[in-house]
Amino acid sequence: MRTDREAPAWVRDVTPGEVARAAWVAAEAFQGEAFTNWLFDLSRERVRAQLARTFARTVARKWEAGDSLLVAVAGDEIVGAALVHVPGQPARSPRWRRALGSVPHLGRTLSLARWIRWRRILSTLKAMQPPPDLRKPHATLVGLAVAPVHQGTGIARLLLDSAHARVEVEADLEGIYLFTGDARNRDIYTRFGYRLVREASRGAGFTVYHMFRPHEAQAG
Repeated sequence: MRTDREAPAWVRDVTPGEVARAAWVAAEAFQGEAFTNWLFDLSRERVRAQLARTFARTVARKWEAGDSLLVAVAGDEIVGAALVHVPGQPARSPRWRRALGSVPHLGRTLSLARWIRWRRILSTLKAMQPPPDLRKPHATLVGLAVAPVHQGTGIARLLLDSAHARVEVEADLEGIYLFTGDARNRDIYTRFGYRLVREASRGAGFTVYHMFRPHEAQAG
């Protein structure tokens, strides 16, 4: 979906040749997220670099499994990405090929184990589980990221609008769900029609916010 001339970027579906770059943009941005810093010790540069590679591979895997990957493009540069899961979408790669492709990355992923804050991980994973009473079926905004140097320019709004447009054409869906560990993000999503459906605190002031945005017709 192309934006007007005054917009800082335009949003469209990723092409296969852009997946790696889009995933890397998302991975770099995710390092600043509250979840990441809560669960990992990122005091070392090599840990941050390895975590970014792992995140990037995760985003690419989800795209291969059928999720939509929208990219914000400014000039020739990918400056943001949004990953949206819509149930029932066909995979772009067979399961066996995706599993095989993960093998070379397994050692790198395991090397992050020593930098995980294990005392926090179990309770946090529990807090991240979607509320059981969410309206179904629904889409999920798996992640939205804007390159750090482009944050605050309106690109996140463009990505959100495009993600919502993608979901709203699916007449059988009740809406779109997300969770965030950042109170500032919670307030931003509220302005875009999301409702807080559950709040789970997990010590030291860390809170998981579960949010749901009904389809426009249902939101009234």
